[in-house]
Amino acid sequence: METSLLKKGFWSNLILLSSLLLITLTFGYSKLPTNFKADKSTLASISSDKADYQPGDTLRLSGTGFLPGETVTLHFDETPTVCPNGHNRSTVADSNGNIFYDQFYFNINHVGVAFVVTATGQSSGIIAQTTFTDANTALTSPSPTTVAYGSTITVSSTLKQQGGSAGCALCVGNGNPIPNRTLTFSVNGGTSLGSGVTNGSGVGSSTAVIALNVGAYNGGNGLKVSFAGDSTPYAAQSATVNFTVTKATSSISAVSGSGIYGSSATLTATVNLNVAGIPINFSLDGTSVGSANTNASGVATLVVPFASIPSSVRGANTWAGKVVAGIANTANYSATNAAGNLVISKLDITGAFTASNKIYNGDNSASVLTRSLNGVLAGDTSNVSLLGGTASFADANVGAAKVVALVGASLAGSAVGNYNLTSVSTTTANIVARPITVTADAKSKTYGDSDPTFTYQLSETLIAGNAFSGSLSRVAGENVGPYGITQGSLTLGANYDLSFVGADLTIGQRAIEVTA
Repeated sequence: METSLLKKGFWSNLILLSSLLLITLTFGYSKLPTNFKADKSTLASISSDKADYQPGDTLRLSGTGFLPGETVTLHFDETPTVCPNGHNRSTVADSNGNIFYDQFYFNINHVGVAFVVTATGQSSGIIAQTTFTDANTALTSPSPTTVAYGSTITVSSTLKQQGGSAGCALCVGNGNPIPNRTLTFSVNGGTSLGSGVTNGSGVGSSTAVIALNVGAYNGGNGLKVSFAGDSTPYAAQSATVNFTVTKATSSISAVSGSGIYGSSATLTATVNLNVAGIPINFSLDGTSVGSANTNASGVATLVVPFASIPSSVRGANTWAGKVVAGIANTANYSATNAAGNLVISKLDITGAFTASNKIYNGDNSASVLTRSLNGVLAGDTSNVSLLGGTASFADANVGAAKVVALVGASLAGSAVGNYNLTSVSTTTANIVARPITVTADAKSKTYGDSDPTFTYQLSETLIAGNAFSGSLSRVAGENVGPYGITQGSLTLGANYDLSFVGADLTIGQRAIEVTA
């Protein structure tokens, strides 16, 4: 790696170099004027022959821009420091001011070290620097190398430090794993297979689905693992192996169909190839109903309109084995098919009815006038009906628009197997007061006597459990003559419409005998 320290303009450097040449010719390059003022950071550059080395390599360092014949010291800084005594070397610039040094050898302890070499001209004070590393890495060949089309694979490789020997177990670089680094995987010259971070054993992996066509992917198109390198420092590295995709033996599972009578049915099937876009053909009871492409998980879904479902499997039922899914043979996978059940559920519907008004009779029974169903398909209206059940008011008392419920109703008809009665809505009807006539009995008494008990006759017998409250009364007065008997406080409550027919209480003269 070369680090150039020529930071100023071309002309200023040219003038400065010319001045140095004149001084050298006049005084000799071993003696410089004490007032020499060179810009020591702009005159020279040094570079290494490699950016990265491994144990056993020799550093070849070259440079230019120093004074001819001057000694140039070379100071090596390490990060991290593995040689506590440091490395200080020197060389002499040739007649052109160039230097060359090849007496530094990398050993096993240097693996993982970043170096900064500072070259300093001892006569001129000119300084130049360069950097390099002893951080070579190695990647094992990625695997697997042979896979079936559409399969899910885990590709992996191991990243470790390169160098070392079995006899140096504690040395940096003795094949030690490099954790927490990202490895990227690809194939076919750039098709990504994802990436993974190396674990404590230096192993990085990625799970991917192979959607490449069947064939051999060799050389630069093979399976490749790459490490980009970093500043810790570890050098970039890659490894590539030939890669083969074989024809897949396909299979289909989880074939099923479901729907509700009168609506579309949804058919599904799963192929063991986790590749999107594979067409699956569906049939119902031997009739083709269409095809659908798989998603990335190998699942295909087809929605079949109700009208396209064959009549033989349209009704509510579990139709065993009536869904068939299949794929055709291709270069990438074999033909296969599988069967599953079609489950058509009953259609939920609701019922409704109307009820008759009634005269209070002491119970909450109600009579159904009409019945109807909501949600039945147009073609089935004559083949399914609402029957049976018991209608009742919430209570037996008189009232307007009282809620009536129908309990226990059921479906009947040839299409009843396709429907599920979920509920029957309530309705309202009236319970009106029961008419009854109370006719007072005529009564009489003799003047001065107490009133007799007032009695009456009913037009019909009271409903069991019902009774009058209160009593009849009469027009006030105690003299001889007729007095009307009235309803008084007599009542049967709100459940009866009571009509009253009155009579008279007649007060007669009291006989008196006068004896002289």
